[in-house]
Amino acid sequence: MNLDKRKLYGTIIGSIAFLAVILAFTYARKYADPDVKLFYNDFSTVDPKKRECIFELCQNLAAKGLIDGIGMQGYWDVKNPSLKTIKDTIERFAETGLEIQLTEWSISAPTEDEAGFATQAERYASIFRLLQKLDTQGGGKANITCVSFFGVQDHYVLSKTDKTTSRLFDRNFDPKPVYYAIADTFKLYSN
Repeated sequence: MNLDKRKLYGTIIGSIAFLAVILAFTYARKYADPDVKLFYNDFSTVDPKKRECIFELCQNLAAKGLIDGIGMQGYWDVKNPSLKTIKDTIERFAETGLEIQLTEWSISAPTEDEAGFATQAERYASIFRLLQKLDTQGGGKANITCVSFFGVQDHYVLSKTDKTTSRLFDRNFDPKPVYYAIADTFKLYSN
């Protein structure tokens, strides 16, 4: 018998992990306050293979009444993932009927200068425009209930080595172009 031990190991570990997630949400639903919303939150959700695994898992959890939503961690850059990939992922997750949240959203500026910050601002704004179209309030099928950012300020005050440029405010807490681009996008859609 020719047995692929790596494939068998992956199947066993994958099955155990799947069951562990189901058990975790089962106990969370049983013991948490009934008003608490439970979300499956993960990174790299836009990867097509992982997206399908998350979809199947969350569809299973939703069928059991164990979760209320899916969180999509957004550690992205100014080029990737493509808007189409983001759209495909959100539309796929919307098929579950669950809430969708973008969590820990973080898109770094490619360079720490005016051009880099302008590129970052346009990327954030283009994704927000997409989210507004996909959301049920914009006529889409996705119930997008939250977008949260991973941090507020570039170059954390408490870290001398932090070089992060993905935030809405610079190291002095002054708004960056991305802040205004997002605010302008909301003004565009609020009329």
